Amino acid sequence: MKSLGRATLIGETTGGGAHTMAPHRIDDHFFIRVPFGSFVNPITRTDWEGTGVEPDLKVPATDALDVAKNLAAEEISKNRLQLARRDDTRAPVRLPPAR
Repeated sequence: MKSLGRATLIGETTGGGAHTMAPHRIDDHFFIRVPFGSFVNPITRTDWEGTGVEPDLKVPATDALDVAKNLAAEEISKNRLQLARRDDTRAPVRLPPAR
């Protein structure tokens, strides 16, 4: 979503785990996880293993939801103003007199 410009990521950089893992038993008490695949972003042609996904707006995780709500409210307000201005410039519709 970020690479397509369809979302704004707010918060901290993610942990960077992008490779799919499968457990393999070593003996009766232990197993290991072995990577067998990875995800590749079709836009950037990269993955985020070890680096994570960088947010568009870095804020502490504890503040991310409040920041996101405030930004969303600002965008909604801005869009409403733009729609109101657009509607004000339209010619009024005149109805014929009732018979």
